[in-house]
Amino acid sequence: MLNIKLKVGNIFIRRFCNDDLPSITPIFMQDDIMYYYVTDDVKFKSEDKIGQYIEDWDDNETSFMFSCFKNDDLVAVFTLDDYSSIQKRTECGIALTNPKYYGQGLAKKIVTIMLDYLFHEKRLHKVYISYIDGNESSYHLFKSLGFQEDGRFREHIRRKTEYLDLYYMSLLNKEWQG
Repeated sequence: MLNIKLKVGNIFIRRFCNDDLPSITPIFMQDDIMYYYVTDDVKFKSEDKIGQYIEDWDDNETSFMFSCFKNDDLVAVFTLDDYSSIQKRTECGIALTNPKYYGQGLAKKIVTIMLDYLFHEKRLHKVYISYIDGNESSYHLFKSLGFQEDGRFREHIRRKTEYLDLYYMSLLNKEWQG
């Protein structure tokens, strides 16, 4: 459904494929990163398990995963969930694939490209995110792009013996300045 190929400068974004799996396996096996990225407390122990998880989740109707490259390096994965062409909305998320890419502004560039696509090409009305209490980098990234705070679900996500709040932010098409 969303078999896109977007190229802006040295950033290229396309649908995730199995050939990309070895490049993202290390990040999926880092529990401290997945702690914030995956709302279920899932432990990934092998490339096969990660591939199966992605295959089950990316249904090509409401959930999609994209590979994001800088030049020829896979630098991030971008996800859409709860995609509805009828309601004209989706939830998005991004994870950089390697700490060496942190602090270079890549996440902001990639999200900007995807927001332009979603608002201008797909004519969505709303893009939103959810993030777990403590994920300050997601909050600051999306706040810098104009996302507004919508609210929180108190003690909504369980991590081991602790319950964390889940926050929501959104951006409307008419607010997008990309």
